[in-house]
Amino acid sequence: MMEAMTAAGDIEVVLSVLNKEGVGLEGDLETHKGLLRAIHEAGKGVMIMKLMDEGKVPDEDAEEWIGWGFEFPHAHCVNLGLTSEEEIDTAVKLGSPLLVG
Repeated sequence: MMEAMTAAGDIEVVLSVLNKEGVGLEGDLETHKGLLRAIHEAGKGVMIMKLMDEGKVPDEDAEEWIGWGFEFPHAHCVNLGLTSEEEIDTAVKLGSPLLVG
């Protein structure tokens, strides 16, 4: 399906599950990242979601997982999928330099 979205002229933005360990993907992580790169290179917007695996990432690992999502080069937007105040605080702390920078 992702290959079809890459070629479809009427699709402008793709929303996809993606996180550091590939949890929730139907295929393997590297293949999925390659498909997202192809969509990005086709000039379409890429938004990744479920970055925090629906709140299953322990708070002590949240910074690493969020940072990984911000650094993924083929996404225009990241939906973190935050479920706790601690995750929100960590996301704001990590995202603030990006907003100011």
